[in-house]
Amino acid sequence: MVLVTSLGAVVAAALLAAQAVLGIGSAALVLVLVAARTSCNAVGSASRRAFLPRLLPQSQVPAGVALDHVAFQVAMLAGPAVAGVATPSESEAF
Repeated sequence: MVLVTSLGAVVAAALLAAQAVLGIGSAALVLVLVAARTSCNAVGSASRRAFLPRLLPQSQVPAGVALDHVAFQVAMLAGPAVAGVATPSESEAF
């Protein structure tokens, strides 16, 4: 399940990048691709959460779950911040 949903999310992300590079301005296409990627992540997230208890000794599971949540929160904060720095503003684009 994890492999299939991860592959689906990667394909949807690649198609989103391709439509952006090609300049295809279809809002419907973007919405469909975002919905596909989000659906893949939603379906696969339960399977991904089952890895930690199986990989870690019982005494380390709470620490592993905490580290997983911290990594997720850092990614949620750092991703948009890096995109904001990397994307030129309108005044710099001209």
